[in-house]
Amino acid sequence: VDREPGGLGTDLLGDNHDLAYVFQFYDEDGVFSFTENYDDRVKVVATPIAAATNLNPRGDNQQHTDVSWNVRTYANFDFGGGGWFNVDVWLTEDGGGAQSAADIGFGYYNDFSTNTADFGGIGYASVFGISSGAPAEFDTDGAGLSWGVYLDSFDPDLDADGDSIPDGYEEQFFPGDLTQLGPGDFDEDGVSDPDEYVDGTDPTVADADEDGSNDGEEKAAGTDPANPDSDGDGLLDGVETGTGTFTSASDTGTNPLDADTDDDGASDGFEVNENFDPNDPNSNPDIPIVQPSFVPIDELAPGAYGPDLTQNGVNYQENHYDAGVIINNAAQGNYDVHVSGDPAPLRSFDAIEPLASHGNGGNAISVQNRPWGDGGGENFTVRYNGYLDMSAFSPGTYNIHLGADDTNFFIMDTVDGQVTAQHNCCPQNQTTPFTITSPGLFPFDNVFGEQGGGDWVDIGISGPGIVGIVAIGDTNAGSPPVYPIGVKSEDTDGDDLPDAWEISWDDINDLTQLSGTGDFDNDGTSDLEELNARTDPTNDDTDGDGIPDGAETGTGIFVDASDTGTDPLDSDTDGDGLSDGVESNSGTFAGVDDTGTSPHNVDTDGDGFEDLDEVESLFDPTDPGSVPPIPQPVLLAYWNFEGQSEDQSGNGADLSIEGSAVLSPDGDGHLGEGQSLDLGAANNGAYARSEMGPWLDPAYDNNAMAVSFWQYNVQIGNTSAFWLHAPSATGGERGFQAHTPWGNGTVYFDQSGCCEGPVRLTIGGVVNLNQWQHFVFQRDTEGNREIWVDGVKVAEAAGGEPLDAFNGIITVGSDNTLNNSFGGRIDEMAIFDLPLHPSRIVELADGAPVGSAPEIDPLGLAVNPMPGGEIELSWKSTLGKFYDILINPNLSTPRETWAELPDAQDIAADPSGTNTLVITLPFPEEGFLAVREKNPPPLFSDDLETGAAGWTTIINDAFGNTEWELGTPTGTTGPLAGAGESVNAWCTGLGDYGVESDISLRTPAIDLSGVASALLSFDAYRDADGFGDTATIRFLRSSDQSQLGEDVPIDMTIFDVDYDAIEVLVPAAAIGESVLIEFNFVSDGTLDTFSGLCLDNILVQVP
Repeated sequence: VDREPGGLGTDLLGDNHDLAYVFQFYDEDGVFSFTENYDDRVKVVATPIAAATNLNPRGDNQQHTDVSWNVRTYANFDFGGGGWFNVDVWLTEDGGGAQSAADIGFGYYNDFSTNTADFGGIGYASVFGISSGAPAEFDTDGAGLSWGVYLDSFDPDLDADGDSIPDGYEEQFFPGDLTQLGPGDFDEDGVSDPDEYVDGTDPTVADADEDGSNDGEEKAAGTDPANPDSDGDGLLDGVETGTGTFTSASDTGTNPLDADTDDDGASDGFEVNENFDPNDPNSNPDIPIVQPSFVPIDELAPGAYGPDLTQNGVNYQENHYDAGVIINNAAQGNYDVHVSGDPAPLRSFDAIEPLASHGNGGNAISVQNRPWGDGGGENFTVRYNGYLDMSAFSPGTYNIHLGADDTNFFIMDTVDGQVTAQHNCCPQNQTTPFTITSPGLFPFDNVFGEQGGGDWVDIGISGPGIVGIVAIGDTNAGSPPVYPIGVKSEDTDGDDLPDAWEISWDDINDLTQLSGTGDFDNDGTSDLEELNARTDPTNDDTDGDGIPDGAETGTGIFVDASDTGTDPLDSDTDGDGLSDGVESNSGTFAGVDDTGTSPHNVDTDGDGFEDLDEVESLFDPTDPGSVPPIPQPVLLAYWNFEGQSEDQSGNGADLSIEGSAVLSPDGDGHLGEGQSLDLGAANNGAYARSEMGPWLDPAYDNNAMAVSFWQYNVQIGNTSAFWLHAPSATGGERGFQAHTPWGNGTVYFDQSGCCEGPVRLTIGGVVNLNQWQHFVFQRDTEGNREIWVDGVKVAEAAGGEPLDAFNGIITVGSDNTLNNSFGGRIDEMAIFDLPLHPSRIVELADGAPVGSAPEIDPLGLAVNPMPGGEIELSWKSTLGKFYDILINPNLSTPRETWAELPDAQDIAADPSGTNTLVITLPFPEEGFLAVREKNPPPLFSDDLETGAAGWTTIINDAFGNTEWELGTPTGTTGPLAGAGESVNAWCTGLGDYGVESDISLRTPAIDLSGVASALLSFDAYRDADGFGDTATIRFLRSSDQSQLGEDVPIDMTIFDVDYDAIEVLVPAAAIGESVLIEFNFVSDGTLDTFSGLCLDNILVQVP
């Protein structure tokens, strides 16, 4: 490109014009430069591409822009690796009489120079009127040997000599001479010059692609005269003579249109290179099977992996996680989460899939878009493993194509080294080239990650012998075959054990030590069985739990010590924190080394406490009457706003009332009683705030808390009801806060930052103006968050971030900046160090007082001497509770460790409300005693693992399409086991439920006499249509089945992904009665492929 007024190259004379140049070039290291001096604007875009004639990008582009007049600029491009590049150069001259200046070009990298003489490569000089010191050479062979491009054009309709060849085309070869080309065959290759013009071959060269076969011969044979290797097998077309006899490397006798002439799985070129006969299917080289550098989904011993040739496809594993685990800009982090198993997924699904293209989206790589194996959605990963069979493909440069919403992390091991690629959200087609010098079977691994939004993934391949881009595994479209990763199949000693697996173990030195029928480690499992079970044949206890592999049969049922039914690859089959080896299933607790518990049940005695918790608390996990005390929430701060704003808990978190906030007149408190904190209109700067202090530290230590209060909202706006400050939390020290509501009517509950997933829970449509409402915002130690309004749980979510440390500053009625002040009144605000029990929340919503901090003597224990030397104890008791007497000679140890007084345990509450007990003095001189209140054993408990004794099922409709069934569910969707992967659950059919059904399930009779209240809890898996199907709970008098209290609905609009714990207070009308609890399910007339409702672990206890 020259400067005006009209030298060589492009004439830039005049104003108001645009120029565009497009060309491709090869650069060995991907580092090159650009310079220009042009009036007015210049933009250059360099993009790495797949090949000289394949413009699909293999990475992101780099750009340079200059909008200054007559200023020379430069750009240095560094792509981190060489290959082919496409370049677009746009030049715009706006006019105004200024001279256009050019001198542009690409060249070898020369640091920061703007001197045109320093830019090698595409040569040019800065002499006025001269466009190039060394004109660029046109790349005709695609081998990447030229500097750049030569741009030329002609009028295809201008043919002055009438020889059917455009004059301009002829003059490309013979400038100014139209006599050389014509109707004849100038290069004597058997193709006329006009035909060569039409075919696009060079009429002056007999063998344009230099493959040893001239253009006419190739045209007759059907090979491509512009491609030296038409079938992409690594052999020139000219040496593939098609005779069927291999003579030499220059006369292979193979078919130039078949990459594997003898169909033996090895390409012709590979066989010739390895000195085998490419025409003889019995003469073929060993195909390298590369070992994976990663640990596959189905883990075996290192060095023993190979393709599972019995099936086509890839190993597919879909994991689902809590929110916040999978991130859309953390490709490697998502890979590490999936592969490491930390944190453990909520659920995992394994399958063999035919190819690597799933979810709706993308389509730049593949349009296969197969459905997700386990539903997809959000917060999940998919891992693909497989062997890519490149044994029939030629050496050369190929490309891996990745696309996804959100991330991919890819690894493949080849004979030539490892190929890696990754991307964050969300490219359509990211390309990574790789070169193989030898074919083989190559293991690959990819983890796709999805945080939220669209969910799709494509993994593709392109290159020699593949038309376009295809999904890996899409063999119908031309993909190399793929196989799941299994074990190498070679078995030279015929013992049914792959040789590679045998010698992979440290204690095995040769193939004689293991055999299909032998048992090398004497664990009761044959070596062949250990291969299939993935256990270690040289270790009698692979998982180290103290049980021999042979006894861990994996059935899920404990028969005896020789058939425990446990998993030989998992030392804690039921996941309760106790090793399978100590859970002897004897039913008797003998100590921490023999707990007597079931290795298949996290709560063996069904008392609501997991086995490990009971063992660690020194209680009996096999006795439902031996239960640890339940930690009770401790009041950390409490303001009743009755004439003051001091902390009524006694912890010192007193509030200072600021701005326009005041204490309301008497009668404006909650439920129309007492006083409250009146903040006036929304956003008027009113608030109350505490100083720094330690009062919230226990909540941080517990990683749990609850905030309870009443509010009277007079105006909707962008407001905050409370704000507990945590300096390290994002979102303005947002440790624990709630908007009740924000201006859009939505309640936002934030903890440990802002503003999504694991730190935020929302609910709309629950705030009413000009009436008192009760709110509770809470989370437990596991990060399960809840919002309660007027005694009803309206929102919940698991996976909350751990709490951040608080500094003690508490703002009531505003945010951290003292803006967004609440519009209305707030009363009875209290903060606790643990979540509140549902029954306590209902009590508070019914108007019960918060009260003060727990008393030192909440039971009012009195000790009186008796005439005979005994002592009489009396204390306040609650109907339904049990009491233990504890003794200790001093106060130096915690009361939890005191000894139990013999014959003074499990004392039932007296109906009068006061218990008395006379005991002998437990100490010769001085000593101490205490009374411990505890919940009694469950009134009813059934984990359903021992059958359906006492249960009743009823069909209320006339069709009988559905009935309650006990067993392992197998529906199209929904659960595939009971809660906690147990065997049994009550389900609305073990498969899918039917239409127009009305069915009931009733418990055995449950005695509720002698208790003041009771709580029903159960695990439910809801998987119905979400709108037309309903479920309710009824409490019936066992003697006449009359209903006691109102129906309690089960929310069937929820689609559970695992069993969910549900709690229901037994209605007052049922207390004191012998009752049946009825679960009723009703389906509408639409035919759905859902499992319906499954129930497990039904428990009734005193709350």
